[in-house]
Amino acid sequence: MRINLANANVCLPRSQLVVCRLAVVILLLIVLVPEVLAQSGDLVKRLEHVAALIADNRTTDAEQELSGVLRRAPNEPAALNLLGTIRAKQGKLREAELVFFRAVRADNQFVAAHMNLAYLYTLMGQPTKAISELKEVVRLDPKNTEAVEKLARFLLAQGQIDEGIKVLEQASQLQQLSPPLLLLAGDAYLKVGNAARAEESYQSVLSQESESTEAVLGLAQVAQFRGDTNTVSLYLARA
Repeated sequence: MRINLANANVCLPRSQLVVCRLAVVILLLIVLVPEVLAQSGDLVKRLEHVAALIADNRTTDAEQELSGVLRRAPNEPAALNLLGTIRAKQGKLREAELVFFRAVRADNQFVAAHMNLAYLYTLMGQPTKAISELKEVVRLDPKNTEAVEKLARFLLAQGQIDEGIKVLEQASQLQQLSPPLLLLAGDAYLKVGNAARAEESYQSVLSQESESTEAVLGLAQVAQFRGDTNTVSLYLARA
């Protein structure tokens, strides 16, 4: 059973050493264990209430509410995921990691906990671990555009160009890539010298967003790669 809960942006206090520019996802989807639902019919509402409290920065109230849930269901992955989010919001990144681990152990197919771990590792400056969690998210939810984009960007930034391209190509087989992903693909193809595929990606962006300056500049780069200075000038003028 899948229940949508409200999302909330969670950033660390400015006094923390880590400056958060990313939103730590509270919850994408939760998969509630049937036995837990049988024991507590109001569990979903309580978790929704906790998510709302966190979104309102009422973390003390949220933690008190979660304590009651976890006393009755200590291995409930959705509750653990929310508790991990509270710990991340408090700047207790190591504690948050341990709680997210508990959520994953309770349900290894719980996408939200894997995604939160990926965000956490990004904040902690551990790209290898972030990549590992994002790969798991994409495996479980291949159409998760956010995870695909973040995974591809991480791989490209780490110099794993071929693997980044593979991620994007696999995503394109399942759905039409969004303009940001197509731009990313175009840039990746240029890095490996595949001008034809890069041009195709940038043109696909323009078919969706005809005024995309980034795509036009990408096409200028393709023309420059081919040594076509006249076309470069035309694209630059258009941009």
